[in-house]
Formats: sequence, structure tokens, C-alpha cells
Amino acid sequence: MVVEFEDGDGNLVGLNLHQSSSSPTPEAWISMQQSWGAEWKLNSVSALKAPLFFKLISDSRKTVVAKNVIPSRWQPGATYRSVVNFKA
Repeated sequence: MVVEFEDGDGNLVGLNLHQSSSSPTPEAWISMQQSWGAEWKLNSVSALKAPLFFKLISDSRKTVVAKNVIPSRWQPGATYRSVVNFKA
């Protein structure tokens, strides 16, 4: 996962993932690890079930959720985009 910085609420300090189409509950989010710069990874031994939601957390603790970024019929090697940003 690569997060592109546009402008907004400071640095990104957390990225969480939620799988499947059920409504995200607080305990259902899976924390990802920052790999390098804008790249984030998830060390998972099991396959993920799409669609996938992503929750971005800023250093001021604001959050924004990108819904259904990875669709249920995703393809390996494809690029998927979501245009979300923190509210001012």
C-alpha cells in the first residue's frame, strides 16, 4: 500500500485495514506497519477477503476512512485509487 501525501493534517502515523463488506467495528481493524516512506505493509499468514477498507491516522489523531479501495473482484498487479483527505 502506498499513501500519497497531498496536504492536510500533518504526518501519517497509522494505517489500518478492514476486510470484507461488513461494517467496520473498532476491533475488526488490522494495524499495518510502515515499511519505508509512503509504503505500508501487512504481515499476514492468511489470505485477505476483499473488499478492503483503509483507515488513515494522522499525528494529531484525526482519522479518515477510504471505503472499498480494493474491490471484491481485484486483480494482482492492478492499481486501485481512493481520493480521501482529512477534514480541515
